[in-house]
Amino acid sequence: MNLHYISHFTEGLAEVRLNGKRGFINQQGNIVIDLKYDWTEGFLKGFTRVAIGGTHIELGGIIGAKWGIIDNTGKEIVPPIKYDWLDNFVNGFARVNIGVKTNEQGNVVIAGGKFGLIDTTGKEIVPPEYDYIFHFSEGLAKVNVGGTYTGNWLDPIRGGKFGFVNMKNEVVISPQYDDIDGSFKGGRVRVRLGQEIFWINTKGESVEE
Repeated sequence: MNLHYISHFTEGLAEVRLNGKRGFINQQGNIVIDLKYDWTEGFLKGFTRVAIGGTHIELGGIIGAKWGIIDNTGKEIVPPIKYDWLDNFVNGFARVNIGVKTNEQGNVVIAGGKFGLIDTTGKEIVPPEYDYIFHFSEGLAKVNVGGTYTGNWLDPIRGGKFGFVNMKNEVVISPQYDDIDGSFKGGRVRVRLGQEIFWINTKGESVEE
């Protein structure tokens, strides 16, 4: 088989390409994950993102695809049929999105869709129903309702109200704050409500700084 491209190895596997499709070989040169994806990336802690469909863009990347996650055996933990975007696992969880859209260059978000969180089995811990969601910290994930997703990871969401959900998808602190400075550390976080800035604990109770 005359492959068109072979990447460097990460975690013992290298991405290969043939006729527009991508898969992986091991260090013995054997194909261990079939060339059936339109986008793949290097493995990170045993997992990688994959995509099917969509259009490749000159800047690199792909738009309009469905995204999934496979493990290093090729098992589809998340089949690429449902989500319009997802990220890599962070501490056992990955963010997913349904409905996000970009312009034809893939660099401007024109519709933000809804965000949720999955675990490493692919189970939806928080269904994609929030305008943005952050990763869990101390068992709670910061969420936004009513904001506008910017696509800028340094400033991903503007406007709306912020609150927290737990790993059972229970709303622990209802989205009511105009801003929340980061996530919980040491059982407390700083919030802003109107012009008032103060600290709360994981029960939503006001506490001393």
